[in-house]
Amino acid sequence: MVFHFKQTSHDFYVHEHLPFKLKGHGDAFYVYIEKQNKTTYDIIQHLRSKFGISRMTLWIAGLKDKKAIARQWISIYDRALKRLGGEVAFINALAEVAQVVDTWRHPFPLNLSVPITNEFRIKLNSEKKLGQEERQQALDIVKKMMEQWYPNLFWDQRFGINWRNASQWWEIMTWQAREKFDRPEAIFKLQAYASKCFNEYAEKRNKNKKILDWDIVAWREDRAMTYGIYSHATKTVQSCEVKWTAGNFFFTPTPEWKEIPYVPQKMLVTWPIPWYNLPLCASETPAWQSEKKFLEDNDLDAESMEKYRDYKVYGLRRPLWVFPTKTKVKYVQDNMLINFTLPAGAYASIVVDTLLEKLT
Repeated sequence: MVFHFKQTSHDFYVHEHLPFKLKGHGDAFYVYIEKQNKTTYDIIQHLRSKFGISRMTLWIAGLKDKKAIARQWISIYDRALKRLGGEVAFINALAEVAQVVDTWRHPFPLNLSVPITNEFRIKLNSEKKLGQEERQQALDIVKKMMEQWYPNLFWDQRFGINWRNASQWWEIMTWQAREKFDRPEAIFKLQAYASKCFNEYAEKRNKNKKILDWDIVAWREDRAMTYGIYSHATKTVQSCEVKWTAGNFFFTPTPEWKEIPYVPQKMLVTWPIPWYNLPLCASETPAWQSEKKFLEDNDLDAESMEKYRDYKVYGLRRPLWVFPTKTKVKYVQDNMLINFTLPAGAYASIVVDTLLEKLT
């Protein structure tokens, strides 16, 4: 039984869904676009070149694959929109590189912390004519695989050819790259190294998916991400606030609210993508010992955090594993169509590669 994934745009669809309903009025203008064989950065760069604007003028909730038919929202504040010539000028510029599907209004724009979900449709192509028994066997494998957790790893495009983006981190840390990289490129490489460290830690923890005492977990509540501290003794979670606080390289979130039961299917263990102002588990706890050792082994200390601060690289804790939802599987001739939904920041490539390992 052999399936393969061509990853042409027509084999891979992704649609972005917002966690809130757009109100139809407000200071932020939203445009829903469909792009094909272009990255999100390609779209943004086109707008920047067209209007001579800063990257920070445009607001998105995530990046979408190049080799895909992808739909996502782009937003912009009214005050910036007026300088560009208004809604029509903005829509026309987007129409030069993508299909404009819809427009809307809302009181505030998107940002990368908005807990969107991404709906995927993947086509796995069969290399031969399948018998009825083979079809059912493959279907059973996929259905079972779609009921398990997957490591929430960053994918290869994050790291560049031969992982060069991450490997150049040390040049930036030692300031050897001051003249070599411009600021946006240096920031990207700092983020790439942080992502590499996250992947290595996630692979370590995903071997048994064991939760540790005082692990910081995350879950969605009222359309936003909520964080809490896990207690092994009581099997409960105490909510806490994880946010940027001035002046700290590392800090421990403070529990705020009452304890609630720990729900494994809902509450996901997180680990910090290394950046300035790093939230860590409480000192001397099992979770802290695990995090501290890994950070030390990768030279992530207060000195390196200064570089992240200087380049204004910030972020939030990221779940170590994710679970596909709204899954559907069916055949079209001998090819298999798989629909599923993942939270923001999770890569469908991880799911697809895992499936193919079982189907080849």
